[in-house]
Amino acid sequence: MKIIKATDEKRLKIIEELYLRAFPLAERKPFQMMVKKQSEGTMEILSIEEENSFLGLAIFAYDKDIALLDYFAISDELRGQGVGSRAIKALQKIYSGKRFVLEIETTKKPYKDLEMRQHRKAFYLRNGLHTMDFDVNLFGVEMEILSNADHLNYEEYLDVYKNACGLKYADKIHLIKQVESVEKGITKNLIKTAFIKSLPVMAGYIVLGIGFGILLKKAGYGLFWAFLMSFSIYAGSMQYVTVSLLTSGASLISAALTALMVNARHLFYGISMIDKYKDAGKKEPYLIFALTDETYSLLCADDYPEGEDKHWYSFFVSLFDQCYWITGSLIGSILGSVITFNTAGIDFSMTALFVTVFVEQWLTTKNHLPAIAGLLCSIGCLLIFGADNFLIPTMIAITIVLSLCKNVMDTEGGAENE
Repeated sequence: MKIIKATDEKRLKIIEELYLRAFPLAERKPFQMMVKKQSEGTMEILSIEEENSFLGLAIFAYDKDIALLDYFAISDELRGQGVGSRAIKALQKIYSGKRFVLEIETTKKPYKDLEMRQHRKAFYLRNGLHTMDFDVNLFGVEMEILSNADHLNYEEYLDVYKNACGLKYADKIHLIKQVESVEKGITKNLIKTAFIKSLPVMAGYIVLGIGFGILLKKAGYGLFWAFLMSFSIYAGSMQYVTVSLLTSGASLISAALTALMVNARHLFYGISMIDKYKDAGKKEPYLIFALTDETYSLLCADDYPEGEDKHWYSFFVSLFDQCYWITGSLIGSILGSVITFNTAGIDFSMTALFVTVFVEQWLTTKNHLPAIAGLLCSIGCLLIFGADNFLIPTMIAITIVLSLCKNVMDTEGGAENE
C-alpha cells in the first residue's frame, strides 16, 4: 500500500469524486479551498493506492505536532476487505512523530444509525485510537474526538482549524463537553468495571490456584512458597510444571529451557499488545509481567469503559486476576495441609481452563477463523512433531496462517467512511 500526496490533476479529480460521494454536504469544505491550503502547507490531500489502483483518500490539517485526519474514505467496492485498517495503520506510521487526531459522529445519543456509529468507533479503537475528554459541535454535527495521543485539549484542537482553515471555519466549532481528565486518576466506576470484567477469570483462577497450592504442599512446600511463586512467577501452567521441576531436582538450565518452551506462546500474542500498552508509563512493566492467557482475552477486545483511562483499566484487570490466582494458591496450600486425598489429575485443571476460554471466545465472536486455524495447526503439529515438541511449531504455524488471512478477518463495515 502506498500513500501518495495528490498534486496532479488526475489524482485530485479521482479524490474529489470520492469525496463528494462519501461525505454529506453539511460536512464538506470546498475542495478547491483544500487544494489551495495544501499549496500553502497547512493541509495535505493524500491518495491511498496499491498496484496503481486507487483505494481511497485521506485529507489532513496540520498545526504544530498535531495531524488532524479531516476526511478519510475508502472506495465503495473495497469496503469490508481490510483496506481501511491497513490505511489507518499506514497513515499513523507516516505521521508517527505527530499526535494523530480525528472526529467521529457521537455515539452518546440514540440516533437511528447508532449501531453504524458504534461500529465505526470500534474500528478506530481497534486501530490504536482512544477517546479524548471533550466533544465538539462541528458545523452543526456533534462529534467525539479520537487520538493516539494521551494529551489533547480543546484549544489545541481548535488551533488546527484556525491555522489550516482560518477563522471562518474555526468559529463554527463549539465545545460541547469538557470533563476533568481521568488519565492519571482512578475512579470507582473504573475499578468496578474492571472487577466485573474479571469475574469469569476469578471463577477459574481460584479453582486452578487451589489445585496448584495443593500440589505444591504435597511436594513439601508450604504457604510462604505458594505466595512467593504466585506473586513472582505468576505463570499458571508453568507453576504446575515448576512443582515437577522442584521435586525432580532439575538443573537451572533445564528449568530455563522448560520455562521458555511452556511460555513461548506469550511471545506471539504479546506482540499484539505493544501498541495497546504504549504510553502506559510506570504501569507498563507490571502490565507486561501480568499478561496471562486469560487477561489477554479480556484486554485484546479494547472493551474499555467509556471516558476512563484505558491503561488504569488494564492495570486493574491484570491486578485483580493476579490477586485471584494468589488467593487460590494460598487456599490450596492451606487445604493441602489439612486434607488428605489423592491429588492425581489436579494438574489437568489448566487444560480445562484453556478449553473454557476457547469455548467462550467461540461463542462471543462471529469470526471463527482464528479458532479453526489454531485447532488445525495444533493437531497437525501434534501429529508431525509429537506431544513433547509441538508447541513452538504450532505457534509459528498459527502466526503464519493468521498473517496470511488478516484481510479476511478484518471487519470494518461502514467504519471506513469517516
